[in-house]
Amino acid sequence: MFTLRRLRRCQGFLMQSLRSFSGYADGRGNYTIIPGVLQLGDERLRVLSQTVELPAMLDSSSPERKGAALAHAKLQEFRQTMGYGRGIAAPQVNCPIRMIAVDLGGPNEKYEPLSLPMLGFYPAAAKTPFSIVNPVFTHRSNATMSMWDDCMSFPHLMVRLRRHCSVSLEFYTVVQLQDMGSGYGAPKTTPDTSNAMRAHGTLVAANDTEGIVHVVWHNLPPEVSELLQHEVDHLDGVLAVDHVQPGADEDIVDRNTWLKHQDQYNGTVDYVIVPTV
Repeated sequence: MFTLRRLRRCQGFLMQSLRSFSGYADGRGNYTIIPGVLQLGDERLRVLSQTVELPAMLDSSSPERKGAALAHAKLQEFRQTMGYGRGIAAPQVNCPIRMIAVDLGGPNEKYEPLSLPMLGFYPAAAKTPFSIVNPVFTHRSNATMSMWDDCMSFPHLMVRLRRHCSVSLEFYTVVQLQDMGSGYGAPKTTPDTSNAMRAHGTLVAANDTEGIVHVVWHNLPPEVSELLQHEVDHLDGVLAVDHVQPGADEDIVDRNTWLKHQDQYNGTVDYVIVPTV
């Protein structure tokens, strides 16, 4: 439960940081607010996002595609400014649709089993930024892990919470037809076992240049699983601060404080996020 007292405390952190800087990083460069990314306290972050009509994703002039492009632009702006960041949900740029912009920081051989080269989908390769549309979790592990989470909508805070160690996800994504079957970034053979990270997919729609692929990812590793749980929460109007247990105010800390004592804070959790920039 996210109490009014905790909300006021978080907003207090935000107002304090806003007095220190405007726009990008403060003098110490420890956190930044990217213009155009909604911040904690903005009720638009609490809106339940709408399912995307798939034909709109093949129309470059549609509001959905423009919203996706804006989300990708803000993600890259944050990565270039701060040196970390792997995803942003469309609601964070005031586009309340079920879409997530993702950059896993490729090329990365570890994620090759998630690629679908015959369908032109290469999340592990150098062409790494991609969109996740209408995501649905199909499995969440019983095992959970504690971690310190951050967010572009409150970059001045670190939040300790628990996430499922592994999830499976199905979603839609847009691919370029010219990339289909090219073998670019082709994954190594992955055994089809019950606990292996793997992917399968189907082309469900296309125009002259682009296609929409239905993707299913199985048994994702912790770093991808926690990212997707964070971003899908945004689609449902849920923020990381909502996962803090009542009375556990020590689980929300100022990012500068966390950075100053980073080793100490990381020693209190099971999993630590590693930047991909």
